[in-house]
Amino acid sequence: MWTYMNLLYIRAAIKEATGVVLSQESILQMLLEENLISPEKAADPSLVFKGYGELFKTDYAAKKVENAQNFINSETLKEED
Repeated sequence: MWTYMNLLYIRAAIKEATGVVLSQESILQMLLEENLISPEKAADPSLVFKGYGELFKTDYAAKKVENAQNFINSETLKEED
């Protein structure tokens, strides 16, 4: 029995194979109807991805870019003859 599954990957595979985009909820229901998951697993609220809102303050990607020269000791780079 599965301990983890990603409905987004299953949805992407269905879309790739059929061209049909299904909701995560409908995929979950189909898996349950086909006895591919147990009712207990289907009741797990964490299976349906609702976004990153509960994990992060914002919805945008951000990164801090630092100048690499700040981390390089130029004295050690000088070759002595």
